[in-house]
Amino acid sequence: MNWSPENGKLLLPLALGWLAVWWLLPREKPRGRILGGMAGVAALLVLQATLLPPAGDVVRDVLFYLFASVAVLSAGLMITDKNPVYAALWFALTTLAVCGLFLLNSAPFLAAATIIVYAGAIVVTFVFVIMLAQQSGSAGYDKSSFQPGVASLLSFGLLATLLFSLQDWG
Repeated sequence: MNWSPENGKLLLPLALGWLAVWWLLPREKPRGRILGGMAGVAALLVLQATLLPPAGDVVRDVLFYLFASVAVLSAGLMITDKNPVYAALWFALTTLAVCGLFLLNSAPFLAAATIIVYAGAIVVTFVFVIMLAQQSGSAGYDKSSFQPGVASLLSFGLLATLLFSLQDWG
Protein backbone atom coordinates (compact mmCIF):
# COMPACT_ATOMS: atom_id res chain seq x y z
CA MET A 1 0.00 0.00 0.00
CA ASN A 2 1.44 3.34 -1.03
CA TRP A 3 0.91 6.42 1.12
CA SER A 4 -0.93 9.12 -0.80
CA PRO A 5 -2.12 12.64 0.08
CA GLU A 6 -5.70 11.31 0.18
CA ASN A 7 -4.69 9.03 3.06
CA GLY A 8 -3.41 12.01 5.03
CA LYS A 9 -6.85 13.62 4.82
CA LEU A 10 -8.28 10.77 6.89
CA LEU A 11 -6.02 11.39 9.88
CA LEU A 12 -7.96 14.42 11.19
CA PRO A 13 -11.40 12.74 11.31
CA LEU A 14 -9.85 9.61 12.83
CA ALA A 15 -8.13 11.64 15.54
CA LEU A 16 -11.31 13.59 16.28
CA GLY A 17 -13.34 10.36 16.41
CA TRP A 18 -10.87 8.76 18.79
CA LEU A 19 -10.93 11.84 21.02
CA ALA A 20 -14.75 11.80 21.04
CA VAL A 21 -15.01 8.13 21.99
CA TRP A 22 -12.25 8.42 24.62
CA TRP A 23 -13.94 11.47 26.14
CA LEU A 24 -17.38 9.80 26.22
CA LEU A 25 -16.32 6.50 27.79
CA PRO A 26 -17.56 6.03 31.38
CA ARG A 27 -15.26 7.12 34.19
CA GLU A 28 -15.40 7.16 37.99
CA LYS A 29 -15.25 10.96 37.91
CA PRO A 30 -17.87 12.10 35.37
CA ARG A 31 -16.95 14.39 32.51
CA GLY A 32 -19.11 16.64 30.44
CA ARG A 33 -20.51 14.77 27.46
CA ILE A 34 -20.95 17.91 25.38
CA LEU A 35 -17.27 18.22 24.43
CA GLY A 36 -17.08 14.57 23.38
CA GLY A 37 -20.28 14.91 21.37
CA MET A 38 -18.97 18.02 19.62
CA ALA A 39 -15.73 16.20 18.73
CA GLY A 40 -17.77 13.29 17.36
CA VAL A 41 -19.96 15.53 15.22
CA ALA A 42 -16.86 17.37 13.96
CA ALA A 43 -15.25 14.03 13.06
CA LEU A 44 -18.33 12.98 11.11
CA LEU A 45 -18.53 16.29 9.25
CA VAL A 46 -14.83 16.26 8.32
CA LEU A 47 -15.06 12.61 7.23
CA GLN A 48 -18.14 13.35 5.12
CA ALA A 49 -16.43 16.30 3.45
CA THR A 50 -13.33 14.19 2.81
CA LEU A 51 -14.83 10.97 1.48
CA LEU A 52 -18.26 11.63 0.05
CA PRO A 53 -18.62 13.98 -2.89
CA PRO A 54 -22.08 15.48 -3.46
CA ALA A 55 -24.24 13.56 -5.90
CA GLY A 56 -27.18 14.57 -8.05
CA ASP A 57 -30.23 13.41 -6.06
CA VAL A 58 -30.65 15.85 -3.16
CA VAL A 59 -33.45 14.03 -1.31
CA ARG A 60 -31.61 10.72 -1.41
CA ASP A 61 -28.41 12.39 -0.19
CA VAL A 62 -30.21 14.11 2.69
CA LEU A 63 -31.87 10.85 3.75
CA PHE A 64 -28.58 8.98 3.49
CA TYR A 65 -26.72 11.53 5.61
CA LEU A 66 -29.57 11.61 8.12
CA PHE A 67 -29.75 7.82 8.53
CA ALA A 68 -25.96 7.41 8.52
CA SER A 69 -25.37 10.13 11.11
CA VAL A 70 -28.12 8.78 13.37
CA ALA A 71 -26.64 5.27 13.07
CA VAL A 72 -23.10 6.38 13.88
CA LEU A 73 -24.07 8.75 16.71
CA SER A 74 -26.44 6.29 18.37
CA ALA A 75 -23.85 3.52 18.06
CA GLY A 76 -21.34 5.78 19.79
CA LEU A 77 -23.84 6.57 22.52
CA MET A 78 -24.62 2.87 22.84
CA ILE A 79 -21.04 1.97 23.73
CA THR A 80 -20.45 4.99 25.97
CA ASP A 81 -23.66 5.03 28.05
CA LYS A 82 -23.34 3.91 31.66
CA ASN A 83 -26.91 2.67 31.96
CA PRO A 84 -27.33 -0.70 30.19
CA VAL A 85 -31.06 -0.13 29.59
CA TYR A 86 -30.31 3.09 27.71
CA ALA A 87 -27.52 1.32 25.83
CA ALA A 88 -30.05 -1.28 24.65
CA LEU A 89 -32.38 1.51 23.51
CA TRP A 90 -29.50 3.19 21.64
CA PHE A 91 -28.89 -0.18 19.98
CA ALA A 92 -32.52 -0.23 18.86
CA LEU A 93 -32.14 3.25 17.35
CA THR A 94 -28.93 2.17 15.61
CA THR A 95 -30.77 -0.82 14.17
CA LEU A 96 -33.64 1.34 12.90
CA ALA A 97 -31.22 3.80 11.26
CA VAL A 98 -29.42 0.94 9.52
CA CYS A 99 -32.80 -0.32 8.32
CA GLY A 100 -33.39 3.13 6.81
CA LEU A 101 -30.12 2.71 4.92
CA PHE A 102 -31.30 -0.70 3.72
CA LEU A 103 -34.49 0.88 2.40
CA LEU A 104 -32.50 3.54 0.55
CA ASN A 105 -30.57 0.74 -1.16
CA SER A 106 -33.79 -1.01 -2.27
CA ALA A 107 -33.60 -3.87 0.23
CA PRO A 108 -37.03 -3.82 1.95
CA PHE A 109 -36.96 -7.49 2.97
CA LEU A 110 -33.60 -7.06 4.68
CA ALA A 111 -34.90 -3.97 6.48
CA ALA A 112 -38.07 -5.73 7.65
CA ALA A 113 -36.17 -8.85 8.75
CA THR A 114 -33.66 -6.72 10.66
CA ILE A 115 -36.40 -4.84 12.47
CA ILE A 116 -38.22 -8.03 13.39
CA VAL A 117 -35.15 -9.94 14.52
CA TYR A 118 -33.04 -7.24 16.16
CA ALA A 119 -35.34 -4.42 17.25
CA GLY A 120 -38.27 -6.72 17.91
CA ALA A 121 -36.71 -9.71 19.61
CA ILE A 122 -33.15 -9.13 20.70
CA VAL A 123 -33.59 -5.63 22.16
CA VAL A 124 -36.67 -6.72 24.08
CA THR A 125 -34.70 -9.66 25.46
CA PHE A 126 -31.78 -7.38 26.37
CA VAL A 127 -34.03 -4.99 28.25
CA PHE A 128 -35.87 -7.84 29.99
CA VAL A 129 -32.65 -9.54 31.14
CA ILE A 130 -31.02 -6.27 32.17
CA MET A 131 -34.00 -5.24 34.25
CA LEU A 132 -34.09 -8.63 35.97
CA ALA A 133 -30.34 -8.80 36.57
CA GLN A 134 -29.75 -5.21 37.75
CA GLN A 135 -31.58 -5.33 41.07
CA SER A 136 -28.82 -3.95 43.32
CA GLY A 137 -27.64 -1.03 41.16
CA SER A 138 -24.86 -0.63 38.65
CA ALA A 139 -21.91 -2.98 38.70
CA GLY A 140 -18.31 -1.76 38.85
CA TYR A 141 -17.71 -2.35 35.15
CA ASP A 142 -20.68 -0.14 34.28
CA LYS A 143 -19.33 2.80 36.28
CA SER A 144 -15.95 3.06 34.59
CA SER A 145 -14.29 1.52 31.58
CA PHE A 146 -11.10 -0.53 31.79
CA GLN A 147 -8.23 1.16 29.91
CA PRO A 148 -10.37 3.53 27.80
CA GLY A 149 -7.38 5.09 26.04
CA VAL A 150 -5.97 1.78 24.82
CA ALA A 151 -9.37 0.42 23.80
CA SER A 152 -10.39 3.49 21.83
CA LEU A 153 -6.91 3.86 20.28
CA LEU A 154 -6.91 0.25 19.06
CA SER A 155 -10.45 0.51 17.71
CA PHE A 156 -9.63 3.66 15.75
CA GLY A 157 -6.41 2.08 14.52
CA LEU A 158 -8.53 -0.73 13.10
CA LEU A 159 -10.93 1.83 11.60
CA ALA A 160 -7.98 3.69 10.02
CA THR A 161 -6.72 0.46 8.47
CA LEU A 162 -10.16 -0.25 7.06
CA LEU A 163 -10.59 3.27 5.67
CA PHE A 164 -7.11 3.33 4.09
CA SER A 165 -7.66 -0.04 2.45
CA LEU A 166 -11.10 0.93 1.15
CA GLN A 167 -9.72 4.20 -0.23
CA ASP A 168 -7.13 2.32 -2.26
CA TRP A 169 -9.91 0.28 -3.90
CA GLY A 170 -11.67 3.42 -5.17
